[in-house]
Amino acid sequence: MPQQSDDILAEFRSGTSQAETISLTRELIRYEEIPEHKRDNNSIHFWEDQSTFFPLLSQIAIIILAVPTSQVGVERHFSIGKILVNARRSKIKPDKLDDTFFVDTNYKLPKIDY
Repeated sequence: MPQQSDDILAEFRSGTSQAETISLTRELIRYEEIPEHKRDNNSIHFWEDQSTFFPLLSQIAIIILAVPTSQVGVERHFSIGKILVNARRSKIKPDKLDDTFFVDTNYKLPKIDY
């Protein structure tokens, strides 16, 4: 993930003025001065709450935090799709395929007593 962060920062810097780069540097220094125990455990909430104090950093943080941490779910759907859509079932309609994905994804959920 550091590579993605570097790419995002490089893209941000390429479209910013020298004044914005200086502002970003100042924000980084101020952020590093905050004791860790005063930072919110929920990173997204922290950056939303602090957006007035760290306008540039919060924009970057929200972009970085929006990147999924794992592709397992997507790969699982492709694997299931490969099984479901084969030569014998090549004409399955999209709504039926969606329903089948839904059932396959949720059939192992615990039952809730009402």
